[in-house]
Amino acid sequence: QKSHSGQWVSMGPSTSSGGYAGLGRLNCIGFHPTDNNTMYVGTASGGVWKTTDGGSSWIVQANEIDAIGISDIIVLSTTGDDIVYIATGDRDASDTYSVGVLKSTDGGSTWSNTGLVFTPGQNRLINRLLVDPINSNVFYAATSVGLYKSTDGGGNWSVISSNIYIDMEFKQGVSSIIYGSTKQGDIYKSINSGTNWTQSL
Repeated sequence: QKSHSGQWVSMGPSTSSGGYAGLGRLNCIGFHPTDNNTMYVGTASGGVWKTTDGGSSWIVQANEIDAIGISDIIVLSTTGDDIVYIATGDRDASDTYSVGVLKSTDGGSTWSNTGLVFTPGQNRLINRLLVDPINSNVFYAATSVGLYKSTDGGGNWSVISSNIYIDMEFKQGVSSIIYGSTKQGDIYKSINSGTNWTQSL
């Protein structure tokens, strides 16, 4: 749904031949940084969908991937096709488990593994995926087994904290300061790009 005045209007769909189960559940939205008409949405177990007309029509992406949940999406602007990263698995209800972080360099038409790979049998989830707003080669993945970081665009990842965050955000304008929240309601803060964390609430 979208609105400039605070009034929400359904963009659909509202019916499906599969009934309630056919409508599914959305977990996340990835906005294109420069094109307001292009968005990607991630579902609990139905993969990634894309619109280029502001939500009037949607095209499923990643059909080559088995039914998969998406918990977060990052869209990077380029001079050519969009570069899109997806954090897989259903973080909200564990309807699907993560196979890691996947990357597309052609606007979602095809996908490849990054260096962060799980198997569904490991029962892992990715709760949040962040990209440094100053350096698009630096990524953070808050998972059910700790916080991972990549400094080479997702090629290699290392665990930098054993804390389990359900959400993370950068301090506005200061990418070296990151906040993480836990299911228990605790808030942690790092002032050195995730190397060390202190509980602040």
